[in-house]
Amino acid sequence: MAIINTYKSKNEKKKDIVYCRMDDSMQEALDEIRKATGISKSELIREAVRRLISEVKLRGDVRISI
Repeated sequence: MAIINTYKSKNEKKKDIVYCRMDDSMQEALDEIRKATGISKSELIREAVRRLISEVKLRGDVRISI
């Protein structure tokens, strides 16, 4: 799989630390993915946010299904 574009430059500094609340089932699901892939939970969360932001930019609105 090829990476088409990147989200930040190699030496970009972190601007802020943001905490998020999750229930136990969400944390367990992230732990399972982390164990299977070796990708950190924080990177999984960042990628999910990147995809949400990209979708908002394409559509122009936020659509969250429950």
